[in-house]
Parts: sequence; C-alpha cells; structure tokens
Amino acid sequence: MLLGQFLQKKALERGVRYKSCHVTHARLGADGRSSRSGTEEGETIAADLFVDCTGFAGLLIDKALKTPFVSFSNNLFNDAAVAIPSPIDAAIPSETVSSALRHGWAWKIPLTSRYGTGTFTARNSARPMPRKPSCASDSVCSSRMCRHVT
Repeated sequence: MLLGQFLQKKALERGVRYKSCHVTHARLGADGRSSRSGTEEGETIAADLFVDCTGFAGLLIDKALKTPFVSFSNNLFNDAAVAIPSPIDAAIPSETVSSALRHGWAWKIPLTSRYGTGTFTARNSARPMPRKPSCASDSVCSSRMCRHVT
C-alpha cells in the first residue's frame, strides 16, 4: 500500500469525507478563509479544510488566497525543467534517483504507473534545453523558485 492510500484509509476511518474531483476555482468566505470550491463536474463543495493539490495552477494558494511568495531566483540558478514520463518495470523501486549534471540535475521518480523523469537546468546556461521526443514544440516548463509566505 502506498503512503497516500494509507493516509486516505486512516482519514476515512476517522470520519473524513474524501472527494476526488477536478477543482476549477475556490471561493473565500467573509473571514477571508477558503470556504467553497467549484469543480469541473459542476459541484460546489463547502468544507472547513481544503488541501490545494492543483500544482502549478495554485487555484487555492495563489489565485483565491493570493498568498505572497518569497523569490529565491537570486540564489537558485536553475529555472527550467523538462519532464518526460517513461514506462516502469513490474517491480516498483523504493527510491528516487537524482543525478548531478554539468548545468543542473536530473531525476527519476518511481510512481505507481510510470517513472517521472526529467532534467532541471538554467535557461541561460550554455547548454540548449532538450525537447520532449514526442513533441515538435518547445516543452520546457518555467519554474518559480520561491516559497509561499504563511
């Protein structure tokens, strides 16, 4: 059993209601706290606690709460990533592999159905950024080097 599945099981045993859906927006209550989320499925969900799992979209922490962030761009030079999913073997390894490169680093993270692989580098390095083999267009993702202020 994976950690996420274990935590979900324990939370459900303790009365937490779990809902898997695609969040499209969040609404704040009069007190400025998150109170409702709208979903792609057309539902509005009211709750006391929301966990923002919207990734780079940051629908709750960025768009609704407008939480400021402290940039680390002056200290961290890597600002671009190329992520490429790749097939995984039948046996899922228990470790993540990260490797230092001349202009950044690479990762290989075992997930349940695939490896998450890619490189993280600086856009202004001497080395040109690779492209995903299956894409004709640029597939480099910019990264915001920061932490949110809480």
